[in-house]
Amino acid sequence: MKRIALIIYGWLALMTAAQSASFDCAKASTNIEKIICANDQLSKFDDELSKLYQDALAKSSYEAAVILKAEQQDWLKNVRSICSNTECIESAYRVRVNILKGVDSAGGDMDGNRFRLITKPSDVATLIKDANDHLNGIGIGRINFCSVLVETPVPNSHGNASYGAICNISNRQRNYDAMLCANEMIGTFAMKYSFSLSNKEAMKFTLANCMD
Repeated sequence: MKRIALIIYGWLALMTAAQSASFDCAKASTNIEKIICANDQLSKFDDELSKLYQDALAKSSYEAAVILKAEQQDWLKNVRSICSNTECIESAYRVRVNILKGVDSAGGDMDGNRFRLITKPSDVATLIKDANDHLNGIGIGRINFCSVLVETPVPNSHGNASYGAICNISNRQRNYDAMLCANEMIGTFAMKYSFSLSNKEAMKFTLANCMD
């Protein structure tokens, strides 16, 4: 009888874990859904994001809700769907959750330069693609995901902008974290092997290495 009780308890625990994500894990079909269902932290992130998204929709006007839905689909397609491992998925969720919470969405100022966080999923995907094209050209790896992307107007550059990022990069079966920045107009690209989740650190690195 005790053994049966333990089996039932274990079964109920598994059922609870399976339902901790925002979708039915018993019907998980994609690789990403299966990774989320197998990881408690990712399941909690998915559930939190779903609640934030639904709450934001409920508080939005019709026009704002249309934009929010488009952005969410953009994020699912261009950010979450490109992930193939837990680290990438977790980073994607952290950034999206913070955006829906309104955390650090406006960027900041440093040394008289106004920075903004790049949060629109399609813009993030485009910048990562451009950066990967550059990294591929010099043979030093490929970006898996970026935790921070910032942009700042560049003085005397006719509206051109510098971009800074904190990303995870793969190179020859090894992953490492790095800060990088670029300014295409003046042909500047820089990278430093270090990691920080601070927007200010990305701004400092960009100002020091990718401004004219």
